[in-house]
Amino acid sequence: MSECLLQLFEHTFISDFPRLKERLKEVIIKQLNDVKDILSERVQEILDTERRVFT
Repeated sequence: MSECLLQLFEHTFISDFPRLKERLKEVIIKQLNDVKDILSERVQEILDTERRVFT
C-alpha cells in the first residue's frame, strides 16, 4: 500500500515544488509507519487475549 501511495505521489508532484514534495513524502511515510506500529500492537494484544482464552 505504501508503495502505491508513493508512486501516486511521485506522479502527481513530478518536479514542481520540490521542498513541498519531499516534506509531504516524509509526512506520509511517517504516518504510514505510525499506523503500522499501532496496528501491530493491537493485533498482538488480540492474539494475547486469544491465547489466554484458549489455554
